[in-house]
Amino acid sequence: MSLVKLLVFLIAAGPALGETPRSAPNLTIKDGDVTIIQMTEPAAKTSVSVKVSNIGDAAAGAFKLRVGASTSNNSGWADHLIPALNANSSVTYTTVLDGTQWKCGFGSADVNAQVVESNENDNYNSSNDLWIIISPSQRLDEFVGAFNPNEYTATLAFTAENPPEWEVQFDPNPVVIQPLSTAEVKVSFTAPASFESYAEMPLIGEFMGGEPGLMKWTVHAFAPPQVADVVVCERNVGNNPRHEPYYWYDVTPGAFGRCDFHVQVFDPNPANYTQVSLPAATWQFAVHPMGNTWWASWWDPECQNAVFQTFRFKFTNEHKRTWGQWTTTIGASSNPFIQPVDAALAHDGELDGYGYRVHVPGACTGFEKLAAAECEFRHGTNRLKVKLVKGVPGDAYTIVLSDGTTRNGLLNTRGKVVVKFTGLPSMSGTATAMWGCGMSATQAFTCP
Repeated sequence: MSLVKLLVFLIAAGPALGETPRSAPNLTIKDGDVTIIQMTEPAAKTSVSVKVSNIGDAAAGAFKLRVGASTSNNSGWADHLIPALNANSSVTYTTVLDGTQWKCGFGSADVNAQVVESNENDNYNSSNDLWIIISPSQRLDEFVGAFNPNEYTATLAFTAENPPEWEVQFDPNPVVIQPLSTAEVKVSFTAPASFESYAEMPLIGEFMGGEPGLMKWTVHAFAPPQVADVVVCERNVGNNPRHEPYYWYDVTPGAFGRCDFHVQVFDPNPANYTQVSLPAATWQFAVHPMGNTWWASWWDPECQNAVFQTFRFKFTNEHKRTWGQWTTTIGASSNPFIQPVDAALAHDGELDGYGYRVHVPGACTGFEKLAAAECEFRHGTNRLKVKLVKGVPGDAYTIVLSDGTTRNGLLNTRGKVVVKFTGLPSMSGTATAMWGCGMSATQAFTCP
C-alpha cells in the first residue's frame, strides 16, 4: 500500500479497538476486462477499453481511472473521472491513441488514492499478446515495456509460467520504475530441443508490496513452419475500396491437407457473422474466445474432407475492418493453437493481406457519429442533449464534457442513445463521445 493510502486508511478507515470493521468498496479490474484493438482506417488508431468493477459492499466515491497502452519503452494514456460507483456495479471507459505501435493495454483504478478500499492490490490489470517464432534449442530475446501507473517509484518483479524444459529470463529483474514511466525489460526465451509446434507462456509482473496489482503478458510461441501455407485476404482496390461487409481468405496449403483455419477477430458477437462458406458439409464454423482474444474458426471435427487446394473461406460482417492474426492447423478443432502448421507471424517479411496478417472485423462499424450536442434553456434550467447514432447495438459509450461532467451507458438495440445533461451554467464547451469499440468524436456547444 502506498504511503498516501496508508495514511488515509489509518486516519479515515481504521476502526477503534473492539469496533466491528465498517463495510468498504473494492475497485477491481479483472482478467479479460482490458481489451486493446488496433484500426488502420480512416486513420491509424489504437483503442483500449477497461471495465472497472466495485466488488465491495459499499459505494466508492469519485476516483480516476487511468486507461492506456505501452510499447517497450513508451506509454500513452488518459485519465477518466468516475463520479461514483455503487457496490456490485461496473463501468467501461475507453482511451483512443494515435498510431498502432502500442502493444500492451492497461487500466489502473483510483490512481490518486481517493478511495479507501478493502483490497488495494487488484486495481491494475493489463492485456498483451506477444507472438514469437523460435526454433528448437534457440535462444530468442524480446523486449517488453513495464509501465508504472503510480505517482510514486515502484519495483516490479517478474516470473514466468513456462512449460517444462523451457527457460525464460528477465533483465533486469526486479526493475525499478519511476512514476508514470515505462521501463524496457529484455525477456530471453530458450526453447527445448523437443519443441515442434506451439507453446503458451504467461508472464507475470508483480509490484512489490502488491499495490496496485499485476501486469500480465501472454506469449504465443510457434516453431518455424515446416511447410509454408499461402493466405491472401481481400484488398481495397478497384470497385471494392472498403470491402466491408465481405471478408474472404484464399488459403492454399503448402503440402498435404488442412483441417482447420482460424482468424483473430474483434467483434465477439457470433450473430454478426453470416453467409459463411464451408469446404464441405462436415466442416463447422464458430466465433469463440481464447483467453483474452476472440477467433473465427473453420474446422472439420473428424478431418474427413481436408482442404488440399485453394479454398476461399469467407463470411459477411458489417463491422469496420482491422488487422488480425491467422493460423492453419490440423488439430481438427476450433483451437487455433492445437497442431499449428503455419501462422501469420511466420510471414512477417510479406505484406499485410498477402501472408502477413489479414483483414478481420473490428469492434466498430466505422460509421459511429456524434449527431448532435445542443443546449437550450427550458423550464428554468439549461439542458444539453447529446445524440449518438450508427453505433453497434449494446456497445458501451462514455460522454465527457469539457468541465469534467461524465455520463456512460450502453447503446440501444438500434445503436443509438440520447443523453441529457441538466442544470448546466451559461458556458461554451465541448462534448466528447467515446464508444467502447474505440471510436471517438467531439462537438462544441453553447449554453445560454
